[in-house]
Amino acid sequence: MVNPFDIGQQPDFNGWYVLIGMLMNLYYFRGSAWGQGFAAAAKSPHEGKMAGILGMWRGFAGGVMGGLVAIGALTLLHHPDFHATAAAVQQQLSGISNPQLQTQLRMPLALGMLLPWRQSAFLAIALFGLVAGLDRPCTVSAAR
Repeated sequence: MVNPFDIGQQPDFNGWYVLIGMLMNLYYFRGSAWGQGFAAAAKSPHEGKMAGILGMWRGFAGGVMGGLVAIGALTLLHHPDFHATAAAVQQQLSGISNPQLQTQLRMPLALGMLLPWRQSAFLAIALFGLVAGLDRPCTVSAAR
């Protein structure tokens, strides 16, 4: 677990990680090669501005979804009401000999316990959201 008030003491995830992430976001804002076609394809300035706003909201929705899923899994692992389920996750993790792999599989196993019968529906929704959110260029017919 990462303590946000003691982030300077973390060997992998420290202040440099956060600073580099912020600089990369600044660098890619309105200047990335991936979005240049969409930035230049608006029919009017208003359409371009609205596309930027809607794209930002799409990013917020993805961030909220990921955050809520992570909070649910962390609650399952650490809240006393879910002690039996957390013990089942720990039992599955104890069968893995590699400690790095145990760390990496903790959250996916918790999500598997959190969403046992809804797992396939959750994955389908995540896949549909991924496909709907792809930034792919629209084809324009020649008859236009």
